Amino acid sequence: MPDRCGVRGRESDPHTQVKHLVYRHYLQCWMGKILQKFPEATIVDAFAGPGIYTDGPPGSPIVVAKTFLEHTAYRNFGRLNLVCLEERPDRVEELQRQFAKLPRSPQLNISVPPGRRAKVC
Repeated sequence: MPDRCGVRGRESDPHTQVKHLVYRHYLQCWMGKILQKFPEATIVDAFAGPGIYTDGPPGSPIVVAKTFLEHTAYRNFGRLNLVCLEERPDRVEELQRQFAKLPRSPQLNISVPPGRRAKVC
């Protein structure tokens, strides 16, 4: 079956852009509460994708990482483990390239383990 989406996936649509705004706001609140109270937390993105849309906006794994790094209370946070699952090797490579563009932080542990996600249905 031909890949109609390519390495970078597809263009973002208005619904995706709104979803990421809501997600970012939720994460800002969640991180502010959880990561200041607990020494460590984990977020799993089970459908990570390449981390960027063809028209430029970041994908959800990058939204999570940037929200963490840009949070006003970041210096008071515990450690965040961000686990990104993506089965296509070409998209894993692109996702790793996108993460490499971000500033490093010892408080942010990003993991893109090889292989497939578990089937839940």
